[in-house]
Amino acid sequence: QSPEFFNPVLKPNFDGVKIEKVDSLTVTFTLNSPNSFFFTALNVGILPRHILAEVPVSELDQHEFNQKPIGSGPYRVVSAYAVNPDGTQSVTLESYPQYYGAMPEIQNLRFVAYPDFETLLDERSGWNGAARIRQSQLDEIELGDLLSYQYELPQYTALFINTDSEKLLKNKTRLGLSKAIDKAAILEATQHKVQIDTPLLELNQNDWLHVHNPSEAMGALYDAGWSLPEGQEYRVNSKGESFELSMIRQDFSNSNLVQEETLSTVSDLLVSQMKDIGVNLNVEPLGPELFSLRVQERSYDLLLGGQSLGYNLDTFSYWHSSQATELGLNLSNYQNPKADLLIEDVRKVFSEEERDEKLNALAEIIAQDVPAVFFYTPSYYYLLDSKITGVRLENVLQAQDRFSNIHEWKIN
Repeated sequence: QSPEFFNPVLKPNFDGVKIEKVDSLTVTFTLNSPNSFFFTALNVGILPRHILAEVPVSELDQHEFNQKPIGSGPYRVVSAYAVNPDGTQSVTLESYPQYYGAMPEIQNLRFVAYPDFETLLDERSGWNGAARIRQSQLDEIELGDLLSYQYELPQYTALFINTDSEKLLKNKTRLGLSKAIDKAAILEATQHKVQIDTPLLELNQNDWLHVHNPSEAMGALYDAGWSLPEGQEYRVNSKGESFELSMIRQDFSNSNLVQEETLSTVSDLLVSQMKDIGVNLNVEPLGPELFSLRVQERSYDLLLGGQSLGYNLDTFSYWHSSQATELGLNLSNYQNPKADLLIEDVRKVFSEEERDEKLNALAEIIAQDVPAVFFYTPSYYYLLDSKITGVRLENVLQAQDRFSNIHEWKIN
């Protein structure tokens, strides 16, 4: 609740919440309005007051505590987070003898982040498990004694349409862009096999099928006032202005080569598909700071990026009109009072049947307004040495969930 805390997901959850200590074992949270998702906001870590109470909120993420944190789980950090000369990053943990629960069978853990997939392969003899392995990478690994577990995360990649952009104000224009996009080609090229057509991931995505139809796309753009004169490559309006759009995306070439490859591939396909209907799409890969600035200013026509819904699949932070601010995550500047009301209502209901009814109504409104084109949720494989038993990987919603029952793991 600090004015200096800017997390656009957590801040709205705790805004106006009254927190009171009842006794040494009880804390009461009083909300301004019902929020069935609120309990999942309590997944945030508990910070040690005696170490961090005097540290400004804006400096918490840079504090040395992050190099050797103290938690409440069955393991503790014994070798601080380090960047090694070979480009790897590592941290070492050991079981904590004063842990309040069942003690883990495996005494020591070492996490290593490799700079690229090739190094991961070269060091195959040095690791027992690997996360976020894509299908194409799985084919390159000699599995041998490794078992593979497939999992999908509650995240999606989408093309966000700035509904405040002058060229994209009309629904017909946004519909035309949507119809022009061939999602099947994008999924095949990126090897993300789980297509989505609505940001409401609780719903059956098969009920919201996206239909790629270039002819209808061109018809919609014509109806919106963008004609394609004979012999010209790009559409023009009645003022003779060319239909040219800017699309920004983050450049991950210095931090995540897999992500960079994926977004670059999707960008190239979108440029080609837009050109087929007479739209000139200019792609701007931006470094983290400039990308963040452009997002805050909403200085773009289109944005290619992803959003993570976490454990509760609450869409408030991403699609409610109150979040169409420089610090909010409503990247499309989407504003519809009916959608706002449903987003708020979904938070107030605890019946699954009633929630599904409201979610379907919300999905219908979003589909009609076309504030974005939704592509896929990521699908990955987790590899684990077959001599490790007791592993349960059901309901993996965040990458760290694979360790939810690590105290039961055993090495045979």
